[in-house]
Amino acid sequence: MLRASFFLGALALTTSASAKDACSLWADGMPVGQVGASLYESPAGSDRVCPRSSVSLSERPYLLADAPNFYGHILLGTELAASYAQTDKLELFGSLEVLRSDTVISAVSSSYTGLGDATLGARYVLVRDTYTAAALHGHLVLPTAIQLYDSASPFTIDLGGSVRHVLTDRVHLRGHLDLIATTHVGPGPTNLRVGLAPTVGLDWRAGKAFGLTADLANSFGYDALYDYTALGLGFRFAGGDRFGSELGVRLPLAGRERALAVAELSFGVRLGALPSND
Repeated sequence: MLRASFFLGALALTTSASAKDACSLWADGMPVGQVGASLYESPAGSDRVCPRSSVSLSERPYLLADAPNFYGHILLGTELAASYAQTDKLELFGSLEVLRSDTVISAVSSSYTGLGDATLGARYVLVRDTYTAAALHGHLVLPTAIQLYDSASPFTIDLGGSVRHVLTDRVHLRGHLDLIATTHVGPGPTNLRVGLAPTVGLDWRAGKAFGLTADLANSFGYDALYDYTALGLGFRFAGGDRFGSELGVRLPLAGRERALAVAELSFGVRLGALPSND
């Protein structure tokens, strides 16, 4: 009896130590989380739950065309981003738009080419078990593209949380909620704007090299009482254990958002030790 109890206890400890959790699945370079393309002109909004160390380079075109009001906005940004998983619960991250081309077509047209936005942030995992992971994040968008703005530069803070739930080994369900506030620093008016952005998404991994993701993103209160509902689609690829890329597109479906579409093409490399998914 004593031997049987010892054997069962040892087996339970071994099983627990080697059990998968929601963050150890898909532990390679393939992108995870929200579709990269964002309708916010600044790179605010949560992206994933689980910490990882990585570097990435992305290209983001944004197109707005309002012919009846003779207004257009074309933005092209090249962004370099990095993240560092200090522990399995804490991640520090940041990004810099190393080149931003911004053209406004209106009665008084303008154009800008130079340094874009910079961001700093952190996320902390609150829950990490077999099927579910949940994290909180704080994210600052810094006004580094000073020459882009006439008088006051925008300063954005994004606070929120994300949850990821494993439905099967190939299908994960996501939820994100962001509180995004923007003010302006400088001699001009502050123009405080505060919005709430809930998003739900579904990730599907067809195999080791290819995956698809879909988001239904919403925004309330930032520009109007109801800003938009938008569909996001992402085509994801992995090469080996560390390399990944994504082609993401976001299309407004309803609301006051005037952008025709925004897209993002990104390439990333995962660094450091990879989580065990045995």
